[in-house]
Amino acid sequence: MQHLERFGSPERIAEAKYELIAALPAGAPAVVNADDLVCLRLAERARTEGKRVVLYGMGEDVPDLAVRGTEIAVGARGSRFRVVTADGQTEAFETRLLGRWNLSNVLAGIAAALEWGVPLPAMKPAVAALVRRRAGWRSTRRAGSSVSWTWPTRTPEGRRWRWRSWPSSRAGPAS
Repeated sequence: MQHLERFGSPERIAEAKYELIAALPAGAPAVVNADDLVCLRLAERARTEGKRVVLYGMGEDVPDLAVRGTEIAVGARGSRFRVVTADGQTEAFETRLLGRWNLSNVLAGIAAALEWGVPLPAMKPAVAALVRRRAGWRSTRRAGSSVSWTWPTRTPEGRRWRWRSWPSSRAGPAS
């Protein structure tokens, strides 16, 4: 569980995440990861409070995903996957990013971009151009704001996620 040292409990982390959803302007979509049960509960809460929710994920157990990642192949030099949208669009993607956690982040970006009207095929070059950053703590300053984040491997849950999603072979790219 990320940020446990800051928030003290998984419940407080969930409440902090929900603050982001609650702060959305009326009609703005909350793009939510349906593969995370905590986030899925937050999405249900948001819907009961009248928020518009856009779900994305890789799992088969949630039927109403706006964006679903399928045919996932993770290799030593990158990942390949297919995106299937709720309205029947489908497109194959490739990225140099490794691990299912990175694909989850890519799917979130694809879901948001679709909400902004970006055509699915137009996203392929941007996804292909994504590059891995060095592991560890990062801090960036943009437009007077400071943004900080960590790799998901700082906690036991993050390490388990990385281990499950690491390529099974270092022999070559996903193909």
